[in-house]
Amino acid sequence: MFHSLQLSYPIYPSVVNVRVKRKNRCEMQDQTDKDYNVSPTQLDLFSQPTFGTVIRDIKIAMKEAVELSGLSREQVVDAMNELALRHGVRLNNGNAKALTKETLEKWVNPKEESHVPPIKALPIFCAVVKTTAPLNVQARVIGGMLISEDDIKLLRWAKASWKAKRARKEIRKLEEFIDG
Repeated sequence: MFHSLQLSYPIYPSVVNVRVKRKNRCEMQDQTDKDYNVSPTQLDLFSQPTFGTVIRDIKIAMKEAVELSGLSREQVVDAMNELALRHGVRLNNGNAKALTKETLEKWVNPKEESHVPPIKALPIFCAVVKTTAPLNVQARVIGGMLISEDDIKLLRWAKASWKAKRARKEIRKLEEFIDG
């Protein structure tokens, strides 16, 4: 079964297409909304996240997203704190009032299994580094994927087109029956 999740960030205009490769490495490629394309890719059985590896895989996707964003870790922390403050989201579970570089370092380190980014911090992180890769990793565990607004429209059009084709076929059958 295919699940789709919609996630849109009005904070940035471009969409990032992510193709998963062997050893959980992500290749990201910036594209404009207009030419965004989700092409089907054959996923390697060993690169598919599982319930047991999802945290590690999210951390790997976050680490790669920071590296590919062109922002320093300090800039990511500052932007996350600013966005969280603007939207009233607490990024930390403890007593800290703001995210620190040290905490971000633990969140993006796959070996730091005891320091997991809170679910409420992931969308803020994704908005800052302009990628949905960590959320896509999470969705893939249950067989889903994130798609763009344009892809949602295309999917709706395809379903309506398919339904219209079936209706035309039914009409032809009824006409043949009536004409007898």
